[in-house]
Amino acid sequence: YIDEVEVTGTANSVDDMDEVTSGFGLYPNPAVDHTKVQFRLTSEQQVRLTVLDVSGRMIKEVFNEQLRPGMYEYPVSLEQGGMYLVRLIVGNREHLRRIVVTQ
Repeated sequence: YIDEVEVTGTANSVDDMDEVTSGFGLYPNPAVDHTKVQFRLTSEQQVRLTVLDVSGRMIKEVFNEQLRPGMYEYPVSLEQGGMYLVRLIVGNREHLRRIVVTQ
């Protein structure tokens, strides 16, 4: 099975490459009905957080906002058991993490 997948765009510097991945996590995982998504920004960015099913179809958009630098934590509710992908898009970079929801 695939544990983590990361699709990257073009980085302008080495600092850009570590901007989100060092702080992007899901807690708890596996989850019962919700999880918390945590990430860190080092500069102001357009950020979009979505939940996908395993076929890649978007089932929920959590937010799509311009955010300032800092640590962020967002709750995400997942009502049905199964495996999902949480997608975090920061600027032109996309990050995916797998989450398992149990019932």
